[in-house]
Amino acid sequence: MLSFAFWKYETKKAQRDNVSQIWKDLNATFVAFLGWSWLIYSIAVVVISICGYFAYCESCRRTEVVRRRRVIQRAQERPPQKRRPNAAYRDHQIFRYIILSLAKYMKNPEGVRPFIDHMDHLYPLRHSQAEMALNIGHNSTEANVMED
Repeated sequence: MLSFAFWKYETKKAQRDNVSQIWKDLNATFVAFLGWSWLIYSIAVVVISICGYFAYCESCRRTEVVRRRRVIQRAQERPPQKRRPNAAYRDHQIFRYIILSLAKYMKNPEGVRPFIDHMDHLYPLRHSQAEMALNIGHNSTEANVMED
């Protein structure tokens, strides 16, 4: 059964006959090029290795930037405060003096002295050699003053 139409379609020639010669030559060259798979793989390896090299350089650059930032940060940090060698002994002497001077205002001032002596016995603090030399010199001058 024939379908209804107002005009007749002309039968088209084969599509291959309508293609220009340039495209046919280009297609033949491309097919020949695809036959050289080793060339394609070698180009792919070169491109991938170049990408890997640049990724490595970028990671090295980033780690160097991070390292420089840390160095700058450390340089800008305030150095930790160090206590002087005999600061603990001086603090102990200050607190001891405060407790002894406040003892006279307590109900039982005699009970403070044994407590301090007991604490000195439990936690003996070393004197520095310089301070001991000063104390020795101070004690000897006191002894000389008392003798006179």
